[in-house]
Amino acid sequence: MRYVVRVVLATSVLAGRAWGLEPAEAQQERLEEIRSLLAGGRCVEAIEAARPFAASVKEKDVKAEATGLLATALRRNGDWALAAKAYKDLAGLVEKGSEAQIRVEATAEILAASPGGVYPPLKKEGVEEEPRTLAQDEVVTAALAAVGEARAKKLGAKASALKRSATPADVVAALEEIAAAYREARVLAPQMGYEAEREAVRAAAERLESLSNEATPKLREKLSVLDQAAASQGGLNSSQQKEAQDYHALCVKSGESEDKSAR
Repeated sequence: MRYVVRVVLATSVLAGRAWGLEPAEAQQERLEEIRSLLAGGRCVEAIEAARPFAASVKEKDVKAEATGLLATALRRNGDWALAAKAYKDLAGLVEKGSEAQIRVEATAEILAASPGGVYPPLKKEGVEEEPRTLAQDEVVTAALAAVGEARAKKLGAKASALKRSATPADVVAALEEIAAAYREARVLAPQMGYEAEREAVRAAAERLESLSNEATPKLREKLSVLDQAAASQGGLNSSQQKEAQDYHALCVKSGESEDKSAR
């Protein structure tokens, strides 16, 4: 059967050339053949077809799609370790930071942690029935959701740390990092609620208000001293001018940080 698949694919490529198809059209035909094998549940044949094609093709988008088909075929066939590697390879071919990359990297992580094809966090205690494996797409979806929820749960400690931020800029930087991490977690677990993010925003707002309350009296006192110095001296010396400029810059930066957090 493997020999037949290779012959069919080779013949289709040669036929494409004979019919005057452009290389891109021939590649799309080959991808469609692999998709058809996969849709028909012929995973071994899909693997045999996709592996050499993914290895030989140069165009990044085509290579990514072929690698994705290979990864899916390997997973559905129960080749867990090989599938994990294929998904990891695919992560390097899709757009960096994209939702696709987030899902692909998480899938590789799940497969690497599931040598028997069963993702441990999905196992139900006290249930003796045969667990469903990652060969099934819906099980992968459930595993991805579990990963997303676990990552979101870990962000609670970072949100609490917001309350110890030393400056408004630190608050905003930490909040941006937390928000980005929650967005990634939600790509994997789209049904998650938003209360954790709201709590992080509330913590940031409270810390900014606290920092403002601490800093405002000190700033007023310092500005008053500088005003008195300017009046008694007929102006500020170079050192005092620089100090005044530094305090002004700090006020501006704090205000910008508060505005950014409010958005």
